[in-house]
Amino acid sequence: MFRLGDFYETFDDDAKQVSEVCNIVLTGRDMGTGQRVPLAGVPYHAIETYLAKLIQAGHKVAIVEQISDEAINGLMTREVNRAVTPKRPCAPIRKKVNVRFDCRLSTWQLKRGV
Repeated sequence: MFRLGDFYETFDDDAKQVSEVCNIVLTGRDMGTGQRVPLAGVPYHAIETYLAKLIQAGHKVAIVEQISDEAINGLMTREVNRAVTPKRPCAPIRKKVNVRFDCRLSTWQLKRGV
């Protein structure tokens, strides 16, 4: 789940899964090519409630936070700061990994039972 402003957002197939498991609205965004990318998001202040639902359903979730205020080549720098699994529901990432994501192209796959 990517922190974008006041929400944690998911995209594509992840958004479809999160929408179904968490019973939230599946929406979308036009990407300018006539294609619509599925989106599902939850308010940042309610993330623990939705994480619990995803974990209870057997999913693994990576929490990705924005770590800078300025875009580099049009992209915001983001960092995975927490990985949540059914066996480790509160585990923070011990070693920070600097990752840049283009949210239109990259998603974290939530896979059941993996």
